[in-house]
Amino acid sequence: MEKFRQDFDQGSLEDKVMAEFEEGQSQYPGWGVPLVIIGDRYPVVGAAPIEMYRRGIDLCLTKPKNNK
Repeated sequence: MEKFRQDFDQGSLEDKVMAEFEEGQSQYPGWGVPLVIIGDRYPVVGAAPIEMYRRGIDLCLTKPKNNK
């Protein structure tokens, strides 16, 4: 917790977090919290049922990455 407070107070990670946020927005349309990207391919947006996460994971395990 102390490390978190130090980083938060200094703003040392704000640029990195914002850069990742902007990258995600440009690659995956839509809004929602949470936004989870499974295997760099399957976005799950918002309060999705657990089956959506399982399906994304199953797809990642069965399909090679170059066959998006």
